[in-house]
Amino acid sequence: MNSSNDQRNRRILVIDDNRGIHNSFREILRGAASGKSTLDEAEAGLFGETPAGRRTLGFTMESAYQGEEGIELVRAALDKGQPYAMAFVDMRMPPGMDGLETIVKLWELESDLQVVICTAHSDYGWHDLQARLGSSDRLLILKKPFDVIEVRQMAEALCAKWELRRRSRHHLEELEARVAERTQNLSQANQELRDQIAERKLAEAALRESELRFRQLAENSSEVFWVFSPTGEELFYVSPAYEQIWGCACQSIYEDPKQWFNNILEEDRPPLAKALSELSQGTKYDLEYRIRHHNGSIRWIRDRRFAIRGEDKQVVRTCGVAEDITQRKNLEVEMAKARDAALEGARMKSEFLANMSHEIRTPMNGVIGMTGLLLETELDCKQRDYAETICSSAKSLLSILNDILDFSKIEAGKLEFENLEFDLDEVVEGTLSVLVPQARAKGLELRSEIDSKVCTFLCGDPGRLRQVLTNLLNNAVKFTEQGEVVLRVLPQEDTPSGVSLTEAVSGSKATLRFEIKDTGIGLSADARGRIFDAFSQADQSTTRRYGGTGLGLTISRQLVRMMHGEIGVESELSKGSTFWFTSRFEKRAGGKAAPAKQKPLLSGRVLLADDNATDRQILRSQLTALGMQCTSAASGKEALQFLCEAIADENRYALAIIDMQMPGMNGMELAQAIKSDPTTKDTRIIMISSVRNSIDAQTRKNADIDAFFEKPAKQTQLHQCLASVLGSAPLKRTKANNHTPSEARPRAVHDTRILIVEDNEVNKKVMLLVLDDLGYTADTVSNGKEAIAALRGHSYDIILMDCQMPEMDGYEAARTIRREFDRPPRIIAMTAHALRGDREKCLAAGMDDYLSKPIIGGELEAALKKWAPTRNTNAPVDLQRLRDVCGHAPDTIRKIADLYLEQGAELLPAMETAIRNNDAKDLGAIAHRFRGASLSCGSNSIVPFLNELEQMGNSGNLEAASAVYEKASSQFDRIRSFFESYFQNSEHTLEKEEMLARACYRGTVRPSHAAVGLREKVVT
Repeated sequence: MNSSNDQRNRRILVIDDNRGIHNSFREILRGAASGKSTLDEAEAGLFGETPAGRRTLGFTMESAYQGEEGIELVRAALDKGQPYAMAFVDMRMPPGMDGLETIVKLWELESDLQVVICTAHSDYGWHDLQARLGSSDRLLILKKPFDVIEVRQMAEALCAKWELRRRSRHHLEELEARVAERTQNLSQANQELRDQIAERKLAEAALRESELRFRQLAENSSEVFWVFSPTGEELFYVSPAYEQIWGCACQSIYEDPKQWFNNILEEDRPPLAKALSELSQGTKYDLEYRIRHHNGSIRWIRDRRFAIRGEDKQVVRTCGVAEDITQRKNLEVEMAKARDAALEGARMKSEFLANMSHEIRTPMNGVIGMTGLLLETELDCKQRDYAETICSSAKSLLSILNDILDFSKIEAGKLEFENLEFDLDEVVEGTLSVLVPQARAKGLELRSEIDSKVCTFLCGDPGRLRQVLTNLLNNAVKFTEQGEVVLRVLPQEDTPSGVSLTEAVSGSKATLRFEIKDTGIGLSADARGRIFDAFSQADQSTTRRYGGTGLGLTISRQLVRMMHGEIGVESELSKGSTFWFTSRFEKRAGGKAAPAKQKPLLSGRVLLADDNATDRQILRSQLTALGMQCTSAASGKEALQFLCEAIADENRYALAIIDMQMPGMNGMELAQAIKSDPTTKDTRIIMISSVRNSIDAQTRKNADIDAFFEKPAKQTQLHQCLASVLGSAPLKRTKANNHTPSEARPRAVHDTRILIVEDNEVNKKVMLLVLDDLGYTADTVSNGKEAIAALRGHSYDIILMDCQMPEMDGYEAARTIRREFDRPPRIIAMTAHALRGDREKCLAAGMDDYLSKPIIGGELEAALKKWAPTRNTNAPVDLQRLRDVCGHAPDTIRKIADLYLEQGAELLPAMETAIRNNDAKDLGAIAHRFRGASLSCGSNSIVPFLNELEQMGNSGNLEAASAVYEKASSQFDRIRSFFESYFQNSEHTLEKEEMLARACYRGTVRPSHAAVGLREKVVT
């Protein structure tokens, strides 16, 4: 009991304006806890307790001297969770509120507070107090002066009463909470019971409905529904369709549940028997088998079954559905026949296209190759016109053939796309460069502009993009007689169809819009509607002016769709056209930033003078992208005005870019005006022109112009030109820089050993001439067997292999070479086959690369540079070449080397004499003879200098011949030292010799070859 009493609330508040009263209460209440009074002793004796056996708890008293102060103490105590159990309140407490007002406020804060009114007067009677405070058991009256025992009894009783009041309320709240919880649980249980009853009724109704539907379905279905025991020994249900499919009565299978199985053909029973045995273990199956109908016919059945488990997880039933699929099987047989026929037709079509391609490309290789070589010779005007017509016609025929092949690939769904990294600037510039001559011949302005927001470093198929651009640009040039053709590349803001918004805005994707605008003949509404149809042309009359197959736009549309884009046209008759398409690419690192190899340009202002608004806009965008401050003028007069204003503002132009062809004051006149004025003479000038060779050589030589540039201006070329012009301070110029293509360049000489394997004599001749024009020599054979025989006798670096040849074709030859030779040469396929899979077929056979006929010189040169072995330029002699000449006979090698050194010792002084006598013809002849002997003997280090001396002799310019001769003489000394060292060690083992030979190469030694008659060439 004491432990619980220790936790009683014995906190008392005294509110009285008389401090003496507070002291009296404190003494009385403290006395209740200290010592034992006579009353305590009497009480202890009355109840039989010793005084030491009981402990009286003290009171905690706090004081307030006004009603307001007491109210604040009660509020603070409640906030702390330490409420007062009772309060002694004086009735009169001037000047503040009296006791009654204070009590009302106290009960508003704490309704359980027990209050004792302390008063010495009869200001209010008991009825008056009840009228003011209401009837309450929380209120007592204590008359002053106080009786100590009475005060203590009041304190003890009222604190206990406060505690009992609190406890009773707490017990009542707990009881009410329990009753509410129990009531809620009972209500919930009743609701759940009602729900379960309703669900059971619904389930029973649904089950009855389900059973009804199942029976209706089963009895009216063409499929068999059946339910068996797990072992299949007992049948619980079979639908009426069994009678139609098996041809037996349903009652008979109830009597003999194995009847259905016995009707299955014996060869189809084993897999079904296995599936049935596994079905009893809880598996399922889906099988097809044949049965013999009661009428003797054979029918195909598809049988699907599954196991049903009980509450103990054991299989209690097996259910299934069987359907008659005889008709479907018959259709599959017919479809297979039709498919085989279609595949055979497609195979024959592909074979026909392949043969057609091969047969057409083979003679075209000769036509284009020979006319190309013919055009590089000296011809009169009439002969050149004939040759150019032949070449142009052959290329047109090749273009038509390519269009037909592409169209057939698209039709067959066999066109494939690559995913390569590429630079959009290079693709656009490369496409335009091919069409510039055609546009220039018609006097058209051909321009391109790539928006600065476009990411130019992309991943996709640049070849297919270039094909679409070429088709559209070629059409624009073809159908435009005057004006301009402009290609613009812009970022596509709208999401194209078939592309999600997430992909369109993704940082890894770029959707671009390409626009080709021309000032040509335009299209009518009817033509616009069918322009993308196959074999369709705007003008379909027999007198049409413009030719073509009508496949270019159809192919472009299909390619654009395969690049996840759209294509369209905006045009009016006689008002030009704008063809546009969109395409989606992946971005790659690099963005729009200039390549690292480009040097930053010096900052400065640029004045651009051009009467063509489109050219001004494009050049201004390109200059701005390069970091230049550009001002544009539409005429020479306006340009001079801008120059004068810049001088007045003391903000001069560092560079002027001037168009040559401007009305009024042309470009040359404007340049002369700038240079003749002392205030502007230091302005750098770049002259641009749309017409090649519009300025004659003498004028270029005399003009005080820093550089000449041809339109359209490629970004990289423009950067190089600006860097060249702005990169250094003004110097006295003797000759202007010319950024037009050079008209002639020295022909390179290569020592790569090449074998041509080709059965067509015309193609052999063409290849030899093309290779000779590129600076290569080669041997030829007619089929794969001869190629293998040639490899056994000589070494070659590269084989140019035709694929379709008699006796042994190129594929078999390549496989044999890879199988029989330890270090085979590189094999480049040359084939007239150009269909899908031809390249893969060549690579699978062991070839390294693929070129389709007709062979283009540039493509062949690129392939040869790619696969030619890299020689060690520090080694003066290629010993493998020498061994090819001598047949690996040491004595013969020494004889040939001695003969070569003797011949060189005679030819070098003869060349020196020719140079001293300024005899160019004699120098060219001697150098040619010495170069041939050096190539034959593998003396590669001296060949470039002899080649340069030969060209000097042929040109008649011997100004630098002495310096080149000294270099050739130095190399000959190296060759002599090499041979001396080699022959001194000739007695060493073959391994030592091979190690010395490998020093001549950078990396692994490749097989080499000797041309026919090399020994005779050395001797002569």
